[in-house]
Amino acid sequence: MRNCWVQNIFMKTIEKIGLLSIFCFLSSLAHAETRIMLPEDNVLGTRSQGMGGTAVGLANDGDAIFLNPAGVGGEDGPNSKLLVRGLTLPNVTFGMNKDSLALLKAYRSASNSNASVEKTILEGSGHKSLYGYFSAFPYITISRFQFGILVNAWGQGKVQSFSQRQLSRYSTPTKPLYYDKKIEVYSVSQSAAVFGFSMPYGASGFSLGVTTRAAFRNSIVESIEANDGIAQKSSETFKSSANATKGLAADLGMLYQVGKNSFKPKLGLMLKDVSDSNYGSLKSGGITEQDKMNLNFGGSVSPKLGNFGVLTIAMEAQNLIDSRVAWAQKGHLGVELALFGSEADHILALRGGHNGDGPTAGISLDLLFFKIKSAWYTKKVATFSGYENRTATDQRFLVNLTIDLRT
Repeated sequence: MRNCWVQNIFMKTIEKIGLLSIFCFLSSLAHAETRIMLPEDNVLGTRSQGMGGTAVGLANDGDAIFLNPAGVGGEDGPNSKLLVRGLTLPNVTFGMNKDSLALLKAYRSASNSNASVEKTILEGSGHKSLYGYFSAFPYITISRFQFGILVNAWGQGKVQSFSQRQLSRYSTPTKPLYYDKKIEVYSVSQSAAVFGFSMPYGASGFSLGVTTRAAFRNSIVESIEANDGIAQKSSETFKSSANATKGLAADLGMLYQVGKNSFKPKLGLMLKDVSDSNYGSLKSGGITEQDKMNLNFGGSVSPKLGNFGVLTIAMEAQNLIDSRVAWAQKGHLGVELALFGSEADHILALRGGHNGDGPTAGISLDLLFFKIKSAWYTKKVATFSGYENRTATDQRFLVNLTIDLRT
């Protein structure tokens, strides 16, 4: 009896502790600050950007793991018998706009790291928009499985000028400071292990795909006062405002080749950041970040032009469940002319399109084991505080270098 009485008390105590723990956990979630990230692509495919941002209805190259995992393993064409279908190094991509080189020069010319950021801020205040991008993604594709290590960083900024001087947040009662230019900066850098695979269903033309990403990220969302005398304070705030997080994300994809006719029509669907992707803070007082789930749907046709090459036309609707993206910006159109070979194995490709913001263009050259791709595209600059009111139009450039180690 005594043992039963002691056991009852013990069980009730455990129940109370459990309920209290659950209450505290839910309370912490209720009060935790969560930052909803912008619907911006953190990984850019040079081929896709040249074709107006279309990819979900194509997905037959090494970028499929990010754009539609149902296409993983399709780099050498659907009938390839090779076991190793992709093995790349370094697979690096650089991106910039017309002002990026001036900012890089300002950063490198300063005497130390503190002065570098300050000098870059002052140089950047003379431009309307700022942009830079870098990624490295060496990967291996074995049959329908792909694994790679992603390291990338990108940032953009929009300069706002005021007709009247504004009181700086760095002012003191005895020393007021003023500014008339402000740069709103949004940047994300990450390192991630990426794994994806696709599952074709026999000869049906239908395949499913899954991508998983385990990432460490740093993000900065900051307004920088860009005047002389204040830029140093702004640079200190900028460097200390990075939010470090880690998290897991998953994407689902579908591809369906409609029939067996010479136009090779395909339909594709991509569910990105399934059930929303949450990145928990790595520092005390940090902010939890969330990438909202999005849906892309599109299709393509790829008729062969005799022995001359292949013409691909693609259409796509992106961010279908994100109200922050206006319907006029959801539609994308792309064209590719692959010359001297097949769609999957050609020497030269010319591309063009419209990405919802403006025109795009691109070109690629495949010289045995050495591939170089470039793209130019139009982008309306987004700020974190007012994504829906994108006004400034930026002209951006991408260059990708890939060495195929299988050759």
